[in-house]
Amino acid sequence: MSDLVRRALTALFEHTSDGVLVLDLQYRLVEANAAAQQLLGESGDALRGRPISELLPQWTPPEPLSPEEPPQEGEWVWHGTARTPRHAHVLRVRCVPLPEGRVLVLRDLTAQAEVEASLRHQKEYYESLVLHSPVAMITVNLRFSVVSWNPAAERLFGYTAREAKGRNILQLLAGAGPMREEAEATTREALERGRVQLVTRRLRKDGTLVDVELPGAAGDGAGGAGGLRRHLSRPHRAAPAARAGSGAPAHHPDRA
Repeated sequence: MSDLVRRALTALFEHTSDGVLVLDLQYRLVEANAAAQQLLGESGDALRGRPISELLPQWTPPEPLSPEEPPQEGEWVWHGTARTPRHAHVLRVRCVPLPEGRVLVLRDLTAQAEVEASLRHQKEYYESLVLHSPVAMITVNLRFSVVSWNPAAERLFGYTAREAKGRNILQLLAGAGPMREEAEATTREALERGRVQLVTRRLRKDGTLVDVELPGAAGDGAGGAGGLRRHLSRPHRAAPAARAGSGAPAHHPDRA
């Protein structure tokens, strides 16, 4: 091994953001890099010679590994040592076998876990709002196919979420003729300006027209366009030409 490679490995050991622990075959600490010392809250002199069971309680070393076997890793919650108790940390421990001992690479995943938990809570909160909202909330992708359709949308337009998902929102609720032209123009405006707000009419599954407010907003490039639909007044009967483009059944007064 060249001097350059040795210096590179030494620099990597000292300056990597992951904690690195060098253990002998009895799992006693031989050396700890700066990141490991910071994580464990003690100096290298205080750590050397101590068993790993004291430093990482509840962590179970893998079965005896030969140097030819690949490293093993796992994640668990660490609460510090008896000398230096800490707030809970989520650690990923990678155990690398060597002929003379083991190398443990410790990666602190706490910040990542907190971000993921926050995003998960936000997603659950948003889904709860959409599910229980009295306002019809519809999300479409960039091809204007329905992605989500909440219960209020089911009540307002008569289509179940299963019936609506995957269908083109313009064909579903705007039919053909002037209403379709207005819906397409509104959609283009939402994409160009980022949002649009107006009162208009849309078709229900039974062929009636319903007055709605469209406080719609265009999402980002990945998420497509989103929109809200809110019922304002009593439904009206749609003209046959408008119904034809939506697939809604024609209305026959004698069958009402």
